Amino acid sequence: MKTLSLSAILLVTASLVACGGGGGGTTAVIPTYSADAATTKLLAAGGTFTATAVSGSDTYTLSLSTTPDADATFGGTTRKKSTQSLTIKKNGVLAGVSTYDSYYSVNPLVSYGAVFSDGTYGVSTGSYVTPTAAKVGDSGAAGTQVIYTNSTLASILSTQTSTWTMEADTATTAFYCLNSVIKNASNIQTSTGSTCFKIDSGNNAIGLRITITVSGTTLVFS
Repeated sequence: MKTLSLSAILLVTASLVACGGGGGGTTAVIPTYSADAATTKLLAAGGTFTATAVSGSDTYTLSLSTTPDADATFGGTTRKKSTQSLTIKKNGVLAGVSTYDSYYSVNPLVSYGAVFSDGTYGVSTGSYVTPTAAKVGDSGAAGTQVIYTNSTLASILSTQTSTWTMEADTATTAFYCLNSVIKNASNIQTSTGSTCFKIDSGNNAIGLRITITVSGTTLVFS
């Protein structure tokens, strides 16, 4: 279940802003979404999402909860902290649980990394700042997270490189997605994942979609 937890670590969302254009006496309004605003709201308030995936005769259920926590030190600096818990069941039977603490700052929202319950330690690199005004079709680089075996940062377990996309849903909602490629310590790709929040026009995360591909098998939780 480590692959699933790595896919879910970069959870971020979006909100609505309007921009206009056009001619001939008409105005085309193209909604834009602030992943920064909606993610900050979710991290501050907490929330729980559930999703289901079907593969052949098997049904998988995913539950992801986010709980705000007291500020704490990460990498020698005091950061905001949120605790996530990811639970997977297969045909109603518990298949795995992963709990991790995420560290971040706001205004703008920046992720610094995470500490997993098994002691592994994730550090975000690059200059990714969560987008504040993206429309459907927009995309960009979203940084890299290096997962170490422990807090000494002496041994790399895996590396997750991500891009972000804003994807179409309805006229008043969109999916903000973080799309990740995961490689092991030998730089061999082991899996891919996409974590998407469905965002409404009130800057609320109202749904979750996670796609995970491992060894040629793909699960789509929605």
